[in-house]
Amino acid sequence: MATGTDNPGYVREEVDTDNGLSSNDNNTDGGYRTRATEKSKPWDIFQEDAKTSLSTSSEYEIWKTINAIVKLFTYFVFIGLILGSSVMSKLCIFYMTYHLPIQDHFELGKNQSRGNNNNNNNNKTDDDGDHGVWVMLKPQDLIVDMKWVWSLILVMWAPYVFTALSCTWKMITKTSPSVQALPLIVASLVETLHSIGLCIFVFLVLPSLDPLLGFFLTLSVAGIPAVFRIFESREENNDADGGVNDTTQSTARKVVKGILNFFLAVVHIATVALWALRTHTQQGKLTNTILLPVSLVLISVTWWENYVSGINWLTGIQRRIREQRVKVDFITSIIKIITTLLVPAVIFAPGGDNCVATFFLTRTNATECSLFGNLRLEDYRHPIVSSCSEELPFLVAAVCILCSAICYGMSKACCKVRAQIPCFSIPMLLSTPVTFGLILLSYSTSNKNSNFLSCSFEWVEPISKFSDFLLQFTVDYWIPIGIFGYITLFCIVDHIWHPSDERLARTHRLFAKPLYCGILLDQSLILNRKRVTKAHIETKEKNESRVNVPHFGDNDEFDLRDTSNMRKDDTPLIYVCATMWHESENEMNQMLRSVYRLDEDQSARRKAIKTFETDVDYYEFEAHIFFDDAFQPHKEGDVDYDVNDWVKQLLRVINVALQDEYNTPHTIPPPTRTETPYGGRLVWTLQGGNTLTAHLKDKMKIRHRKRWSQVMYLYYFLANKLMSEQIDIKRKRIRADNTFLLALDGDVDFQPEALRMLVDRMRRDPNVGAACGRIHPIGSGPMVWYQKFEYAVSHWLQKATEHVIGCVLCSPGCFSLFRGSAVMDDNVMKRYTTAPTEARHYVQYDQGEDRWLCTLLLQQGYRVEYCAASDSFTYAPEGFYEFFNQRRRWTPSTMANTMDLLQDWKSVTRKNADISCLYIIYQMALMASSIITPGTIFLLIVGAINIAFPAMPLFGSLILNLVPVAVFVLLCFVAKPNIQLGYAAIISILYSLVMMLVIVGLIQQAATFGFCSASTIFLVIVIGIFLVAAILHPQEFTCILHGFLYFLALPAMSMILMIYSLGNLHVVSWGTRETKQAAPPPGQQPEKKEGNAIQQMWNRITGSDEGGVWDSLCRCVCCSSSANKDQLDQVMKRLEKIEAAVVEAPKSKSSKK
Repeated sequence: MATGTDNPGYVREEVDTDNGLSSNDNNTDGGYRTRATEKSKPWDIFQEDAKTSLSTSSEYEIWKTINAIVKLFTYFVFIGLILGSSVMSKLCIFYMTYHLPIQDHFELGKNQSRGNNNNNNNNKTDDDGDHGVWVMLKPQDLIVDMKWVWSLILVMWAPYVFTALSCTWKMITKTSPSVQALPLIVASLVETLHSIGLCIFVFLVLPSLDPLLGFFLTLSVAGIPAVFRIFESREENNDADGGVNDTTQSTARKVVKGILNFFLAVVHIATVALWALRTHTQQGKLTNTILLPVSLVLISVTWWENYVSGINWLTGIQRRIREQRVKVDFITSIIKIITTLLVPAVIFAPGGDNCVATFFLTRTNATECSLFGNLRLEDYRHPIVSSCSEELPFLVAAVCILCSAICYGMSKACCKVRAQIPCFSIPMLLSTPVTFGLILLSYSTSNKNSNFLSCSFEWVEPISKFSDFLLQFTVDYWIPIGIFGYITLFCIVDHIWHPSDERLARTHRLFAKPLYCGILLDQSLILNRKRVTKAHIETKEKNESRVNVPHFGDNDEFDLRDTSNMRKDDTPLIYVCATMWHESENEMNQMLRSVYRLDEDQSARRKAIKTFETDVDYYEFEAHIFFDDAFQPHKEGDVDYDVNDWVKQLLRVINVALQDEYNTPHTIPPPTRTETPYGGRLVWTLQGGNTLTAHLKDKMKIRHRKRWSQVMYLYYFLANKLMSEQIDIKRKRIRADNTFLLALDGDVDFQPEALRMLVDRMRRDPNVGAACGRIHPIGSGPMVWYQKFEYAVSHWLQKATEHVIGCVLCSPGCFSLFRGSAVMDDNVMKRYTTAPTEARHYVQYDQGEDRWLCTLLLQQGYRVEYCAASDSFTYAPEGFYEFFNQRRRWTPSTMANTMDLLQDWKSVTRKNADISCLYIIYQMALMASSIITPGTIFLLIVGAINIAFPAMPLFGSLILNLVPVAVFVLLCFVAKPNIQLGYAAIISILYSLVMMLVIVGLIQQAATFGFCSASTIFLVIVIGIFLVAAILHPQEFTCILHGFLYFLALPAMSMILMIYSLGNLHVVSWGTRETKQAAPPPGQQPEKKEGNAIQQMWNRITGSDEGGVWDSLCRCVCCSSSANKDQLDQVMKRLEKIEAAVVEAPKSKSSKK
């Protein structure tokens, strides 16, 4: 055996050859012989094909195909919903404004000999070519039904109310910064002017025109954005980088774009002027001529925030408003609600108390009420539409509000999932011509849509000579003006055709203003769509930090594995950190296959960048395995010792996992070996060019256990590798923000897509310190079935609730992503390395290290998020003993960390904007329910026994239930853990029988009292909640089938487990994988201890290889004494060795003499 410098000191030479640790390159398969190479005789020609082994996550790949089909179908549904709801919303608006006849009539034509008294002609057409075409398009009476006014007010109010409610919720559930005077004044002034202009436009301008002209007029509402676009090209030039050629090109581009922006602004403003001119020519009223352009300009003021990137002083105000968005939006929403009520009241109710009373629908009618004319106000329907419901105006308003909400929600969803162009931009573009066509259709003589559900809708009378009408409409410049307004509007919002690549972006990064405008739905959506994204305002240094896409000529040669010139400061660097201890061969195989898939995905993205010169969500990663207690027992200072069987098993599985993943006989070259201060390191180079490093920890040199493995790699990657780089502190900060650590267990199975989703969560919000996905327990047996339902309900309900109203408290260590800069922050990493010195420390620090790290992140102000679409799979305890030992760690740790967070609630709510007092109250309620749950279950069982045995008094039921619980409490103090667990398993089975009695009692009660029973109502509600949650998660619907087992196990898991956890607080062992043995090399079978049939059945139920309480209580009757016999044999062998040594000593002395 080599020692010293010839051998690193942690493996023997014979181990090297068998396990791939030798530096001899002749052993290309790493020392492991696959099934195809196990032939030992040349005449043995028979062979066995390797079965294709699918991982659990790969079996979910079928959902990718289903998701692709659903996605394609959803695209068409989104297009139809957005287009249809947008068109329907606009038609409802024009239908409502049509019923506000604020002037005597509206006509189209040049008949000048008619006069105002020539009203009996109605919609007759004058055939005299000199007089032109005259068509009456609006009613001639001056009677206004106030229900139509209020319906329009409700439509305008709807988005303001939604915004106020949303801001209220955010202020309750999150901590918002205080409001400053200047941003509030500017925002309030702008929104007030917008509300005034919108009310003038809706209640005065649109009612004075016919629906078709009003429709064209809504396309000229981007005056202020058009003007602000002129100044933005100057800002873009400041961000240009590169040499002289780049600067010249940027200057030329700036000049051309400035000219185009100026031309667009002139044309768009000219359309507004032409509208005013044509209105004055047609109607001859100075009031309408002034109000029309004023209202259009005031309306366009509200979108100023999205177009001020070139005006520095406005940009500063915009930034301050954005920082205080929640409270500013809440206040401005209230102001807009009040303004939207006051302006119509001023327009329709200035004639006295009767007008005011009629306006507020407390009086039937009033006359001489308008500020701009002699109107008669009514609070009932127009007599012409007597066949319709009296609530028709409000029904139309409800349809309009619903369609607007659907259009906004679907538009936001499309932008979030990066389907903006097909599902948002195109429907918005088509909305205008479709609406125009429908209005024209309603004007034609072929109109057949006037009756619906026995209701005759009042609308424009059909036009007999429709071609003459269109000709006159075009000659009077109405249609050309509208076309120019349409073209310039979509040129101004050209950014909707260039969406950002950010997935799952937050709403404030998608839209500059909250929600939408109830009157101008599609215009508000396209003008609100965020233009100035993060990519537009990056500095030159940040631009230089992007992924460098190298350019190659036709004859250039390049190495697709070379990444030396590709990673820049903001390129995501992911350290995959898996902790191992006593994982089985199958568990190791599962984790390694996940790493191989990640290597393949990263390699494909690297090749795509180098080959096609495009950035496809490029990232880099390193895979690391931190192996606890990796060596055989030895004394401190020894240099000649071996790796243990678990490491040898890992070395065998390395190539097995590769062959299982790709179903090919490929192998990985043997690893390079390095002796380290903590033990040893093995480094493999994977097929995609990435590396897999196994850090073999010697517990005689470094602390073992999972938390200290995490401390080890956090310090190694962040404090050592990152901070030792020779770059300035600013670049280190950027790199730290984009350095992520993926914490894994040694048995986790995941797809690269799951990791990418977590990275997206991190990149969309720099305040997210950790993110976790959906954990799926795998395995077999009743305990795994129970955990499937438990995990499903926990993720469907609890984690989702925490994510929405606050932050997730625990990001599980089996599959979670942590941000490097967040972990490096004050009071996080330093406190995480604290050694336990008190009893509480052992529970909080070591028993639930992942929850404690998340607690530190929350206390420092970072957010912990949950991504339900990020799936990972991990083996769950299959035996009762192992499950109870695992939860014995989790339960006290959860309570300790929650108490720590609640005790520090003042500091947490001050530092963390996502944790509010409401969330603290929610967690306090959960903590209180956890404390009283055991007592509640105890009383439930007492009641069940009393129902099952009516002759037994209630006190007798109490004693009957108290005795086994008291015995278990006593065992927790005096008996060994195995005896406690065996007794817990027995009474858990008995309690499951009692829960069956509870089910029978509930069924009997439901049959007797029906829904009049509170228990029946409660049970139906609970089942309904679980069923709805399962329907919303079709991939996991089968988990609900295990709900019956979950119900039967309630006493064991809510009462017995709690007692066991509290009674064993002093036990600091890990609880899982403590008694397993590593798999032997191929061809060797481990020795199995055979017991009798009853003992074997017991071991299968409890998951224990030991007899436990069965051995203790029933050993004499049922079980053999093989264990004692083995111990006796070992003692006898040692005695024989001692005797032989004693006899040899005199012989050696006599021979020397």
